[in-house]
Amino acid sequence: MVSRDWDPSLPADRAFVIRFRAGVDPTQERLDGRIDHVVSGRGVRFTSYAEALSFMQRVLTEARATEEP
Repeated sequence: MVSRDWDPSLPADRAFVIRFRAGVDPTQERLDGRIDHVVSGRGVRFTSYAEALSFMQRVLTEARATEEP
């Protein structure tokens, strides 16, 4: 079911897609997957939550820096 409610506090430029390899148990410390920033198309492979979080922080920090006057 697709929600038809649009929430302006969740802008598309802050959206990411996370994909896990088949057989990966997300409850484990070691992961294997890819994370992509929807708007820019930038993406990286990751093997831990820390790597995925680091990528998101980097992309969002860079985006904020380009928004400031």
